[in-house]
Amino acid sequence: MLDSAISPISLKDMKLHLRVDHDHEDVYIESLTAAAIALCEARIFRSFTEVRAEYGYLPTPLVSWIKLATLEMYAQRRLATEKPLTMSPFSDHLLDKYIDYSKGV
Repeated sequence: MLDSAISPISLKDMKLHLRVDHDHEDVYIESLTAAAIALCEARIFRSFTEVRAEYGYLPTPLVSWIKLATLEMYAQRRLATEKPLTMSPFSDHLLDKYIDYSKGV
């Protein structure tokens, strides 16, 4: 189960976003959400703890990106071994303002 202090999105909210109304994939959905969080932090070159320290909260565009990334991984799960996760340019632009370019590019 995702730690609510770490995860900006509850399992219930993610299941609503994915339009999943059963419980047998809960652990899988939580693992995808955790992977999306880790990927988001890697793409902005800082942790959500740092972002929260700067803004006082986790900005909505980051939460939206996590939801979109989780949806993409969930929808493409059968193709996961065939191709890497590719987010739309629109989705990736949600991260632009929050990237710490001093730590990477």
